Amino acid sequence: MKFERLRGSIIPFALAASIGMTFFLFLLRPVNDADFFWHLKTGQWILQNRMLPSQDMFSYTAPEQLSLRGNMLLKCYWLSQLLFASAYEYGGVYGLFILRASMAALLFYIMFKSRRGDRTLYSALMLIFIFSVLVAYPVERPHVFSFIYFAALLFLLEKIIRPGEEGPVSPVIIAAAPLVMLLWANSHRGGYLLGQAAIVLCLTVEGIKFIHPRLRPAGKKNYARLAAAGLLGIVFSLANPNTYHSLEIVREVASSDYSLYLNLEYQPLLRTLREYNNYSALLCFFLGSLAASGIIINIKNADITRVILAGGLGYLAFMQLRYVPFFLIAALPAIGENLSAQRLLKPLKYPVIAAAFFAAFYFTGDEVSNVNKILNGKWINERLYPVGAARFIAENDLKGNMFNEFNWGGYLIWKLAPHKKVFIDGRIVSEKALWQYLTIRIAMDGSGSSVPQWKGLLDQYGVKFIVMPLTEAGTVIPLVAELLNDKEWALVYSDAVALVFVKNTPENSEVIKRYASRA
Repeated sequence: MKFERLRGSIIPFALAASIGMTFFLFLLRPVNDADFFWHLKTGQWILQNRMLPSQDMFSYTAPEQLSLRGNMLLKCYWLSQLLFASAYEYGGVYGLFILRASMAALLFYIMFKSRRGDRTLYSALMLIFIFSVLVAYPVERPHVFSFIYFAALLFLLEKIIRPGEEGPVSPVIIAAAPLVMLLWANSHRGGYLLGQAAIVLCLTVEGIKFIHPRLRPAGKKNYARLAAAGLLGIVFSLANPNTYHSLEIVREVASSDYSLYLNLEYQPLLRTLREYNNYSALLCFFLGSLAASGIIINIKNADITRVILAGGLGYLAFMQLRYVPFFLIAALPAIGENLSAQRLLKPLKYPVIAAAFFAAFYFTGDEVSNVNKILNGKWINERLYPVGAARFIAENDLKGNMFNEFNWGGYLIWKLAPHKKVFIDGRIVSEKALWQYLTIRIAMDGSGSSVPQWKGLLDQYGVKFIVMPLTEAGTVIPLVAELLNDKEWALVYSDAVALVFVKNTPENSEVIKRYASRA
């Protein structure tokens, strides 16, 4: 009896400590996300100009007349970008880390408030959920706002449909749903469409439940409140710079070649595990199996709204990595409730707890060094970005247009734009520029011309300096190999991360004379 009591107090404490330690270590990660920097720069521009951008100020390959998609990219993240920029403006690096911690804490607070079932079991599930999200998804990106708003929306809809013992639904709960959708629609590109889909699904399935009392309908008054909150939420979500065009744009982006093949978020979950060693995918499969098992065993008491929502999101998560957090947000409370049934709690509780502690042990090992990195001022992962090269370009005021590595575009925008614009970056404002970038990077020769195709494109855009890594996956990048053997180009800067080449022109003669022999 004493052992049971001791175990009952130690395990919750150990879980709470593991959750706290996980937060501390992961939220001190140096910035790894390439897109964060152009989000930050855009937010700074909005702060300075007190308006949303109507043209691309950061790349010179963007067409003068932007497409519908191009216009969307400039404006669809404005609220989250403004928060990033304000945090940096008033708190510097520490402001960004405080914002990052606040975003993660808010998400997990909402998830704890959504708890159903045994508290200790749910804490273990939450620990696994935290690793599923923090390992694969940088917190300093607008998509985390979508996770927060989706969790908040489901929490509010659940409160409206099933108010429980708290009495009538508060008007504040009903009013909060449209507000969440309004904020969501102005924070993350198209993410709020998932919220609209969840609202429509809840309204449809809860309406179908009135066919038979065994389906446990919410009641006419609660359904009327749900309809009011949901429909207002959909209407409020249209109050964004792209209005109703977002669905069309998101469909275009999701079906494009560069999204399907170049963006990890659009890859199937199994492929990210097999080809990219995304071991957090195993946690998703584990939680997915628990969700399916719990539903099957408790099928008689299953709520069809929750089952359809979790099942649909589970399918999307299996097909594309970007939906994994949404699936887990919807599934976790149901897993906690289903596994807390008396016949399941005892045999499954401790295996789930053991899995949570194993995940903590496995995934936090590499994060311990984050503390020293931050204390030493290394808040940017300098192995991923051309920190020294950007400094060299700024100090020597290199003239002409720049050709740059794709994943470095955001960082170079933050450090150098708008005085020096990039060729390409993670926004991909011009799809044409993406394919031209690939042509140049692989040094495509072309046919029937005395000038190689890659050189022709560089001349066409007036490129006078190039910022590239030496190798990729241990192989010298074809463009770099050509530049090293081309008398028209001189290597003026090199470090462990980046090389800077300048074209051999009169305006670059002084830089070449001073630095070419050293590089």
